[in-house]
Amino acid sequence: PNGHIPDIDDDGFILYESMAINFYLAAKYGKAPLWPEAIQDRALANQWSYRAMLEVEPHLVVMLQNAFLPPDKRNPAVAAEVAAKLKAPLAVIEQHLANREYLINKDFTIGDLDAASVWVIGTMVGLDFSAAPKTKAWLTKCTSRPANQRASQHK
Repeated sequence: PNGHIPDIDDDGFILYESMAINFYLAAKYGKAPLWPEAIQDRALANQWSYRAMLEVEPHLVVMLQNAFLPPDKRNPAVAAEVAAKLKAPLAVIEQHLANREYLINKDFTIGDLDAASVWVIGTMVGLDFSAAPKTKAWLTKCTSRPANQRASQHK
């Protein structure tokens, strides 16, 4: 309806906004562990998804826009300022992943899918993950999943 992508038409039910689509599809078609059974785990999936979308993605989009400019128009100060703003969110996820493989329990969930889809932009724009090795390993694990590899081939 807004002329935006992505959107879906699921038997006449129209939905847009990527995170809303992900949660809808997970709730309708997903099974545990992707769609957690426990209501608390679903709340955590929401938490990590929304956190990535609201606290991380806007900054990464600024970095991405700057990176797509012609080299003589790029502003290194913008990239440095954004990287500084991402230190706190990066420290939070790094601390959370200190003794976990994934964001919720031991399995990949919709929360990982959504959060990783945002944080991966950081790898595209050269965000320094050296202070967050657990996050970098988690992100690599999420993006190395066979389903992600198949989806990446269709772009």
